[in-house]
Amino acid sequence: MSQESPKIIWETALDSLRVQVSTSAYDTWLKSSRGVDFDGETFVIQVENSFIAEWLDKRMRSLLERTLAGMLNRTIMVSVRVISSVTENPEPKEVVKKASLSKNPTSNSFSANQQPAAYFTFDHFARAQNSELARAAAVEISERPGQTYNPLLFSGPSGIGKTHLLNAVANQAKSNGKEVLLTTGEDFVNDFVEAARHKAIKEFRDAHRSPDLYILDDIHFICGKEKSEENLFYTFNSLLRFGKQVVISSNAPLQQLPFTHTKLMSSLSSGLTVTLDPLDKSSRVSILAFKATRLPIQLGDDVLHYIASRPYANVHQMEGDLNKLVALSTLLKRKPDLPLATQALTTDITSANELGPMSGGSIIDAVAAYHHVGSDAIVGKSRVRSIVLARYIAMYLIRQHTNLSLSEIGLLFSKRDHSSVIHGVKKIESLLSTNTDVDSTLDAILNIISTKNTI
Repeated sequence: MSQESPKIIWETALDSLRVQVSTSAYDTWLKSSRGVDFDGETFVIQVENSFIAEWLDKRMRSLLERTLAGMLNRTIMVSVRVISSVTENPEPKEVVKKASLSKNPTSNSFSANQQPAAYFTFDHFARAQNSELARAAAVEISERPGQTYNPLLFSGPSGIGKTHLLNAVANQAKSNGKEVLLTTGEDFVNDFVEAARHKAIKEFRDAHRSPDLYILDDIHFICGKEKSEENLFYTFNSLLRFGKQVVISSNAPLQQLPFTHTKLMSSLSSGLTVTLDPLDKSSRVSILAFKATRLPIQLGDDVLHYIASRPYANVHQMEGDLNKLVALSTLLKRKPDLPLATQALTTDITSANELGPMSGGSIIDAVAAYHHVGSDAIVGKSRVRSIVLARYIAMYLIRQHTNLSLSEIGLLFSKRDHSSVIHGVKKIESLLSTNTDVDSTLDAILNIISTKNTI
């Protein structure tokens, strides 16, 4: 691959990086970058402005170098430069300046604007008693932003649908041709701090005050951060004054949020607050029945009611048990009836040392069953993001829990070479330090293998 042009090498690297980082981070810091030079040791990446260059250099350098090293099978140093310092025919200064000070909220120069997750739509939102009012309000403002409930605040504990609704609002509004900015409280604070360091507060403000619909997830993260609160207050005031829609989520009711500025709370109090209640049994049954319609196998009402009778703090835990049952049914070739559900959900995972011998094939089958795809998809050539991640997980688990060499593991995956396996294993090692979902997925798959060996 080292004989390829820097442009092609970097495009391949971006495909890999897209899996390793969040959508928000990819779109903000990596999407517009280009590979422009490579002398065999130093790889030069071109970015739009010094703001992005400094962020990549300080916060993502090791990830970039690790990714390129895994691809090229050698130690790589990365150099990040802005457009004017690397192009053969640099743009005039005024053009470069204009690009780096873009006021378009979709440019991501001074706003960590996320792309809404494609799966999180209203059609995929499980309707249940605990969230019906929230869903209705979300549908209304996505169709008529700025005309009804403004601002709209969703509150409630983690994992019961707030983020899904925010993404659904964004997807629906974008399909209606509206400009949407979707961000989080953490990104707002981080972006504001970086903009202040680069004396770019005006650009930050312009980016956050121009969309038709402004969506902020986890506003509680901003509480207590005085300057960020103040800027958010003026951002909301500007948006509301010009009839722009504001949608927010928090993990607690508005009155319980520890704001430093009471005027921010007063501004939010002028709209509608909808609380998503903890899951009662009726809601759990409704959500499970909805999700069961999208499974590759059919579950009886007795099984759904049994799962719903178990205490779950959030939808993620409940869906995890549902996936475990489906995976075991597939692996054991048994009907997913009540006896199997009882066995599957009352068997605890043994320690890694007690799992017993595992084969590469059994791990691949378990990973495939957990992700509701065929084993051939895991070992094949598909570049679908979810399948690529599942493939890396399988490589990582085989490396950790079998005595197979890198080359032997590669043979299991359509005769890939050992460098591809190293690449996949390193991806998961990297994600484990930043992404708790991956850690939970690994535990769930080991749980499935342990339960399968026990039943």
